[in-house]
Amino acid sequence: MPQRRQPVEQGERDGASFLVMEYLEGETLARRLERGRLELDEALKIAIAIADALDKAHRRGVVHRDLKPSNVMLTASGPKLLDFGL
Repeated sequence: MPQRRQPVEQGERDGASFLVMEYLEGETLARRLERGRLELDEALKIAIAIADALDKAHRRGVVHRDLKPSNVMLTASGPKLLDFGL
């Protein structure tokens, strides 16, 4: 299922707030595109997954603000959106 990168922990230490995000294995779409064009079926699967994730975010009132290939991580479980700029 396409999603966004998930927070793991948040808190404060020594007066500084922190947010720990899940570790993702894979590569960004930007890195993948450096190796060459995607096949049409692969490009469509990625695009549909991204559109689905954005639809879910928009239904919750969240706008991405910086959608670009370097903010899409291709993982074994599908694309995940990174850096919503929140």
